[in-house]
Amino acid sequence: MKDACDTGQPYDILDDVTHNTLDIICDTAMGVEVNALHGENIEYVEALSIIKEGIDDRSRSPIGRFDFIYDRTAVGKKVNKAISLAQDFTIEVIKKRREMRDSGTDYEQKKHQPFLDLLLDCTDEDGLSLTDSDIREEVDTFMFESLDQLPSHLLRVMTPRHLEYSLRSIFLGRNLEEQKKCQQELDEAIGNPSKDITMDDLPKLKYLECCIKESMRLLPPVPLIGRQLEEDTTFGEYVVPKGTQVGMLIAALHQDPEQFPDPEKFNPNRFDQLNSELFQQSSVEENSNVRRDPFAYIPFSAGPRNCIGQKFALMELMIVVGTLLLNFNIESTQTREELGLRAALILQPLNGIHVKLTSRH
Repeated sequence: MKDACDTGQPYDILDDVTHNTLDIICDTAMGVEVNALHGENIEYVEALSIIKEGIDDRSRSPIGRFDFIYDRTAVGKKVNKAISLAQDFTIEVIKKRREMRDSGTDYEQKKHQPFLDLLLDCTDEDGLSLTDSDIREEVDTFMFESLDQLPSHLLRVMTPRHLEYSLRSIFLGRNLEEQKKCQQELDEAIGNPSKDITMDDLPKLKYLECCIKESMRLLPPVPLIGRQLEEDTTFGEYVVPKGTQVGMLIAALHQDPEQFPDPEKFNPNRFDQLNSELFQQSSVEENSNVRRDPFAYIPFSAGPRNCIGQKFALMELMIVVGTLLLNFNIESTQTREELGLRAALILQPLNGIHVKLTSRH
């Protein structure tokens, strides 16, 4: 990224964002370093992309309903190969963490246990430890959710897609005045650009928080989720029976002019929270605080099936976006149309995210 700074040339930030996210989730949740940002383990990220595209394409294909046929197609073979690669990567992460624990390397000094350690210490109802296969299934869910929301109805919304859309709306949507306000807030709260942003700094970054939340309103990473009705439900003059599967279009919900006046406008002040704290309130409670319908804003879904990682996602977003803004001015070289947005399992850009970086120091 530094190599692209001050060159005056557009730079596609998408790959670096994705690889950085893999590094973050492996370090914080798995307790191992994979160094994807420096060119290692890139095959895993590529495998997830193939799996994601395969799931989306399969859902649109009549033959995709039949494993016997699909697994024998060229696409099916490619997807299955990617699944095997991703599973092998996860098993390797588990083995590496086991070795670190057994040797005591960088283990006792950890202030907080990573998620993987909890699984390694877990036992079933008979007191038996989980097998590597059992742990792999749990780790895959967490890793996939963090990296690329595969089945959107199951793996809610975390980074890197949130980061992409925050970058796009704050920086790349040409909202330069908002960018300057965020930088001013960061300068006052953090000061030294070489200083790491910590959790203690986050409550001071209210405007940055508002910008991120507004970006997720305009471009929710998962535009559609599915639910099954547990009771007969009335929609207008129609009664939909219990057991019906329904789709909830989050992207349209966030454009309701009664809840969000002038909904197409990027307006972070919609989320100016005077009575709520980032790590104490959910989006549903937040909406209630500003007298908005409790379910008008649900980028992380809502209710008992909401995203278990939403607080982690917000913290990661604020730290990464804040660090970028402390060090760079970022200007878009694409219009929204040139991004080529595609609503598949997730909302995604087809043409990368191209920016110009200028050092602030």
